[in-house]
Amino acid sequence: MRQLDALFSELTDPGNYRAGTSYDVRRAFQAGLSGEQLFRNVQSIVTRDRDSHSRRGLMFDSLDTLEGLRIGPDVTEMTTLKTVGRDPHHRRALVTPPVWS
Repeated sequence: MRQLDALFSELTDPGNYRAGTSYDVRRAFQAGLSGEQLFRNVQSIVTRDRDSHSRRGLMFDSLDTLEGLRIGPDVTEMTTLKTVGRDPHHRRALVTPPVWS
């Protein structure tokens, strides 16, 4: 929940969309649309539990969207082995969707 709070705080902070001394409405609107696209991609990843090919493509699209937002840590840094962890069970848990019963 804290990560979502941080994401929404960054997306809606007017200070992130300064253009000199004015507010850049287009950049703010674009960031909002990118956030919406990110959530649609994640929702599609979770619901397509049997289609690994499309899930992989959606994952890369989600990472590109995060990189385009330029908020938080660098996407390359977030996806390094050091950051993800060396335990294969931990990595698998990160990319495997939950099983709904």
